[in-house]
Amino acid sequence: LEQWVARDSSLDQALIRACRRLVRQFLVSRAKQPSPSGLTYEELATALDESCGDIDAYCRRVVDPMGRDAETLACDILPQQLGIGVRLWLLDRRADVELTSIDTPAANGAIHVHVLFKPGHYDLLYARSAVVAGARHTEVQSPSGAAVGLSP
Repeated sequence: LEQWVARDSSLDQALIRACRRLVRQFLVSRAKQPSPSGLTYEELATALDESCGDIDAYCRRVVDPMGRDAETLACDILPQQLGIGVRLWLLDRRADVELTSIDTPAANGAIHVHVLFKPGHYDLLYARSAVVAGARHTEVQSPSGAAVGLSP
């Protein structure tokens, strides 16, 4: 599937549009319901982007436009809608800042996808588990081939 998507940009764009549609449907259908933060999804959306007066305006400005990176609510909602767990690794190039991660686990607590966020860019990482010195160790590799040892 991954190779098929990589060879066919129209399929790639269709999958992205479908994901955006899932996020939009979630937000619109739950606009008045409380989010995990306690705010309704509409209050949260308007707090994240004050130029949007309601959830529909937020979706038109932030969720729907092709070419715009997924951010904030989309990063939390899409994994829920797809039923997958995501670990987002945040890379800060300053030497004194540790590599950190944010988990959005699946309903069963599993993490299925690892994503590396470098300022302005996301990379999908491919995890390989191993036992190193008696402890579980995960090594992830980006499509470019760079490997990084990570501990969950």
